Amino acid sequence: MKAADIMTTRVTATTENATCIDLARKILSGFFSGLPVVNNEGNVVGIVSEIDLLKLIHTDRSALYTTITKDVMHSPAICVNEDDDIESVISVLMENKFVRVPVVRDGELVGIISRSDILRSYVRDDFIVFDSGEKTSE
Repeated sequence: MKAADIMTTRVTATTENATCIDLARKILSGFFSGLPVVNNEGNVVGIVSEIDLLKLIHTDRSALYTTITKDVMHSPAICVNEDDDIESVISVLMENKFVRVPVVRDGELVGIISRSDILRSYVRDDFIVFDSGEKTSE
């Protein structure tokens, strides 16, 4: 199985010039814990997370309104390629203690894979629901 087989292709990303307050609003509105940062060509140039924003607030609360993404993001971003096997993706997630990792093709963002995406791809449905005596899968 390859990364492309299980990645989510609808990905929310941010730009390098987004303000951190807008980034915080986006993270809160979408229940994200972080976002890939892309340039004008769609290439992943960094990652920004809730912890990056918390560090910013911890140092200077008002900086949330004046700081832009490229000043707080982690760069270069650690990504996986769409052709990488799942074992490699798992290694990247575990070694870096990531919840999710961007998937790229020639540096361009094409998807994202989370730990739960990987688990979901391996889990069989072994539950049976009994309804009026009929067996059906859940």
